[in-house]
Amino acid sequence: MAGERLSELMGGKGNVILLRYQVGSASTEEREKGFLDAIKKHPDLKVISADQHAGPTRDTAYRASQNILNRFGGTVNGIFCPCELPSGAMAMALRDIGKGGGKVKLVGFDAARNPSTICAPEMCRTDRAGPGRYWLPWRAHPREAHTRRKGRGAHRYAHRPVTRENMDQPEMRELLNPPLDKYLK
Repeated sequence: MAGERLSELMGGKGNVILLRYQVGSASTEEREKGFLDAIKKHPDLKVISADQHAGPTRDTAYRASQNILNRFGGTVNGIFCPCELPSGAMAMALRDIGKGGGKVKLVGFDAARNPSTICAPEMCRTDRAGPGRYWLPWRAHPREAHTRRKGRGAHRYAHRPVTRENMDQPEMRELLNPPLDKYLK
């Protein structure tokens, strides 16, 4: 989904960066593979970097973001980050080089646990997804686990991406700010 969304945001052409999370993280490695598989379907999208890892901390993720932008900042049009940590760090690094606010399209997986960081303030207002931002909320996962545990299929919104356009819909707001007590009882 992230690869298709980034292609859509970029008009199907341009230079793409994948900032990986950390070697050995199975879930993010699967997301990274899926992203690259999706990008391969678009011949006018060129992956210019896919071998850098953000690492386990905000500092390592921010440094990795800065390093990759120092090298490719003049030619990159879109970036995918497979989890919250590199997504937030990359948003800050893009802001720092004047490429925030959607100038370079940033697609990130996972919404931040802190509502004020769902969208980086430099990218947009804190109550809306900013231009080029696309988050697949981590909060869908507790709901999905709850519905599966109760013998029902996955919740119908569990894999529906939160975008700037649908972020104010009640079901999306619930994904971003779920009643966890309801699901964790």
